[in-house]
Parts: sequence; structure tokens; C-alpha cells
Amino acid sequence: MQRELLLPDEQAPDFQPLEVARFLADATARHYLGRLAEVDCWAVSLPAPPPGWQPRPLRSAMQSLVPVLGALAGRAAQALEWDRSHRFCGVCGTPTALAGFVEAGESLEDCVHREVAEEVAVTVQDLRYYGSQSWPFPHSLMVAFTARWVGGEIVPQPGEIEHAQWFAIDALPGIPPRFSIAGHLIRDTVAAMQAGGWG
Repeated sequence: MQRELLLPDEQAPDFQPLEVARFLADATARHYLGRLAEVDCWAVSLPAPPPGWQPRPLRSAMQSLVPVLGALAGRAAQALEWDRSHRFCGVCGTPTALAGFVEAGESLEDCVHREVAEEVAVTVQDLRYYGSQSWPFPHSLMVAFTARWVGGEIVPQPGEIEHAQWFAIDALPGIPPRFSIAGHLIRDTVAAMQAGGWG
């Protein structure tokens, strides 16, 4: 997969905050990278270049950037490639827990509510922190929660969730391996429910 970086044409107007908001609204994937020189930096995947901007292969584009921007461009490419290649469980075909990314300015709890609603169209409450796990793809921290269903029927988000359904705890499909926090989360939650200690 060719990685490209958008650079402005020589005649392009100044890059204004309003344009940033429009880029984010049009993005098919986006990741907040932090601030550089008091400017918010995002990695975004767009369906087409906006007017005044041209895609250039990342390797050649980085040669024209100062080192700090080259490093940022590389980080952006990592984040977008991870998003593209890790949309589903790393163990092909194995069902897993829902997952997503925290948006800028969003709490972990708000993220759980939003991602569950977006990915399967249900609402939850009574969130409980389960644990965290460092995940190097790329340099992430996974945080796990359990929650109680409040309402809604499962509707998988097109293009994001291939299949989703409820399972009885004694009739689960394959569970993710123990090296992933999802595997621990599911096993421990099932054990707690079987012991009558969850709820």
C-alpha cells in the first residue's frame, strides 16, 4: 500500500483552522497526534485531496520536510496504517470485544459510550474499569471496561464491524488468546458471572 502525504500547492491559500475542521469531517480515519509549536496535529485519511493540496509519496515528501515534520509524518503514517490493518481481531476470525480510539478531549468513559453506540447501536451504563495493556501497534495503551446493556438492538456498523451478537456464557465462540487484554476481560467476566459475582 502506497503511503502519501498531502502538501499544499505553491498557490494554495493559508491553511486555516476552518479547513482543519472540514478535513476531519471528511476523514475516513483520523488520529490526534498531539501538538507541535502550539498547533494541533492530526493524521487523517481522506477520500480525495482537497483543492490546493496534492498527494506525494511519503518517502519523497519527507526529503523536503524539516526533521521534526518528517518524524511527525512518519508517525501519522504509522497510525493510519495500524488503523487500516487492525480493524478486526489480530487472530483472524476470532470474535473479540468491541474496541475504538479515544478522541481528543474525550474521557475514557465517554469513549466507551460513543464507540459502543457507533459500532453496534446499543447503549450501556454502569461502566467498570477492568485493566490496561500496553500495545505496540503503534505505541498504544489499551484500556478495558465492562458495562451493562441499557437498550437498543445490535446493528453492526457497516465497514467497521463484520458481525456482532449476544452469546450465552456457556456457549461462547472462540475467545481471543490470553496475551490480549480482550482474552483476559472475557474469561474473567465469564468466571465472575458464573460465580454470581458480577452484577
